[in-house]
Amino acid sequence: MQSSDVSRQLAVFDRERIERVMHEVASFCAGGAVEKIASLLCEDIRLEFAGNLPGFPFLGEYHGREAALFMLNRMRTEIEYVSFDILAAIIELDSAFMRRRAVLRHRGTGKSGAVEIWDTYRFRDGMVSELVLFPDLAALRQLG
Repeated sequence: MQSSDVSRQLAVFDRERIERVMHEVASFCAGGAVEKIASLLCEDIRLEFAGNLPGFPFLGEYHGREAALFMLNRMRTEIEYVSFDILAAIIELDSAFMRRRAVLRHRGTGKSGAVEIWDTYRFRDGMVSELVLFPDLAALRQLG
């Protein structure tokens, strides 16, 4: 049986790892390396871009690491992250929530602006097993 000190240290380690993974995922969207993000995603990840915005091609569910990476890379071809800030993060066991603000630029129109994105995560064995992104669709509409 583990002592309370060991349990507390493991909880801090897990929280730090989860915070790092969440930051890496946001950094990937901002231009990070594919290999790095692939190593953080479960093989059977479920990625969802939530919402309803006609003409916005990225909304929907994507199952599996290859499909998730394909969609994230496809999104990066049209939308460039200029910068992002993590505004809040809540971590509870294997679930987490992150609120971030990104300055995005649409590569086709050249328009840029701030977009708030809320992400929910589920982790399994230290890797992302589920990621649901809730972007501010009204702000995205202004870019495209």
